[in-house]
Amino acid sequence: MNDKMKAKTLFLILSIAFTLSYIDFCISFYNSGYDSPYNGFGSIESVLNGTAKAPMQYRVLFPWLYGTIKDIVGCQTQIHRLVWIYEPLKMLMVFLGLWGIYYFFSHFKIGLLGTLVFSSLIPLTFLYDYPDQFLEMALLSWGFIWILKKKNIGVITFAAVLNRETAFLILPVLNLFAYKGEKWKRVSAFVGGIFGLMLPRIAYGSAQLYSDFWQISRNLNFISKIGEYPQTINRAAVVLPYFNPTWFFIPAFGLLFCLAIKRFRDSHTLLRVGFILMFFYIILGFCCAMFGEIRIFSWFYLILIPMVFKKEEFCVT
Repeated sequence: MNDKMKAKTLFLILSIAFTLSYIDFCISFYNSGYDSPYNGFGSIESVLNGTAKAPMQYRVLFPWLYGTIKDIVGCQTQIHRLVWIYEPLKMLMVFLGLWGIYYFFSHFKIGLLGTLVFSSLIPLTFLYDYPDQFLEMALLSWGFIWILKKKNIGVITFAAVLNRETAFLILPVLNLFAYKGEKWKRVSAFVGGIFGLMLPRIAYGSAQLYSDFWQISRNLNFISKIGEYPQTINRAAVVLPYFNPTWFFIPAFGLLFCLAIKRFRDSHTLLRVGFILMFFYIILGFCCAMFGEIRIFSWFYLILIPMVFKKEEFCVT
C-alpha cells in the first residue's frame, strides 16, 4: 500500500471512529445517561477511589488512563472532565480499536471490507456507556495478530485482562490451541492474564459484586420477555421504548453464524478455534453474565467476519 492509500485508509477509519463515537453517545445518553454508578463515566471516579462494585472495580485500564490524564490536565469540574478528557479518550479507543481490526482483517485480505462490515454491525451491541468496549477490540485484535505472527502475547493479555477480565477466557485459550510454537509463549499468555486479574485486586482489595454471580434465572426471564419492552424512558413527557439492541443483534449474528458454519473447514486455524470457543463463551455468559448486555459478544465479529467474507467475492469492476 502506497502513502496515498495509507492516508485515505487513515481518513476513512477516522471518519468511522467519529461516527461510531456519536452513535454510541446518542444510544448511551438515550438509555441511561452518564450518571449510572455501575458503569462508564458515572463509575470511573469510584473505580479510581476503590469504592466501585465488582466487576467494574477490576476493569481498571481505561480508568487509570483517564486518571493519569486528569492529573496532568487538571480539569476541576465534572462537565469539563467529561467533555475534554472522557469523551476524547473514548473516541481515541474507538479509533485504536478500528485500526487494530483493520490490520487483523488485512491478514485475510479484507482489511477495508471487513472494517466496514464490522462498523455497520457493532452499533447493534451499543447499550450503555461502556468505555472498555473498543479498547477490548483493539487489544484482542492485536492479540490475534500477534498469535498469527507467532509472537509472545503475554503483555497484551495482561493489558486486555486489566481492561476486562473476560479477555482471560479468549486470548490465552486461542493462543494455546491456535499457536503451535514454543510452549513458553503459550504459557506466558496465561501468566500475563493471571497478573492482570491479580493486580487490581491487590491494589483495591475485595469488592462486593453489584449483582448475583449466577445469572441463569435472570437470563431465562430476559429471553422469555425478549419481545417486550423491559422498561420505558421519559423524554419530554413522552414515554419512549427502551432501546433493546438484542432485537437486531440476534438476526444479524445468526446470519453470520450460519454462513460461517458453511466455511468452517476452509477457515484459518485461529478462526476455527475462535468459532468453537464462542459456544463455551455463550454458555458461560448465560450462566454468569447478563445476556441483555450483548457487548460481551462483540469479539465474535472478529472471528465471524473473516470466515464469511472473501475479498474476491466483493470486487467491483
